[in-house]
Amino acid sequence: PATYIVLPKLRFDPQGRATVAWLEDLGGQDTLYVSQWNGKTWQALGGRINGAGKWASFASLAFDIKGQPIVAWIEGEDGARKVRAARWKADTDSTNSSVNSGGQWLSLGPENAANKALNTRAGTDATHASIAANQQGILVTWRESQAGTQAADTQVKPVKPPTWTLETKLFR
Repeated sequence: PATYIVLPKLRFDPQGRATVAWLEDLGGQDTLYVSQWNGKTWQALGGRINGAGKWASFASLAFDIKGQPIVAWIEGEDGARKVRAARWKADTDSTNSSVNSGGQWLSLGPENAANKALNTRAGTDATHASIAANQQGILVTWRESQAGTQAADTQVKPVKPPTWTLETKLFR
């Protein structure tokens, strides 16, 4: 049966394998999925990535220095949306292995944050998450506004490794 799919993001990993992240309707709720081409067929990397019962939006896809997919997305209801990020850890977790659908998505959010959200300021709403990585680590950026206002900031936050000191508003 046909289903609603929106905002696919296609990227190639360092080995040239196509990987796609997309939002798909699951019981009336936008849900985040990722699959990777193994040369013959698309293989799902786990199941749904966002939390059960939580809306996903504004997904972004990149790769860490090991070539593993990393995603950032917005999760939750309008007015109180949170930024989430995760890294795929294949069972083999080797850049020289073939695509393996066995593995799990590991949260890149702070251990002490509610639902491991990256934006932790009370009363804020997030949109437009984006993720990037290089040898120095992983950065996530997003638009954040105070509830009930039109004013917004762009936030940038390192998620791995936590040794970066950058965590700031990008624009005012």
